[in-house]
Amino acid sequence: MNVTKSDGTGVLVEAQNTARDAKQGDAPDMPSPPLDLAQLAEVALDPGLTLYP
Repeated sequence: MNVTKSDGTGVLVEAQNTARDAKQGDAPDMPSPPLDLAQLAEVALDPGLTLYP
């Protein structure tokens, strides 16, 4: 998810539900990604998250 903050900076956030070892046919450890889209947006828009002050 690409998020543009009110100060004009941008943040790319991502959550994946991947297997430990896809080459060995392992299934993901969790039934869904650790964060949903709303939670990812909340993290990206947090005013305390500043990458380039």
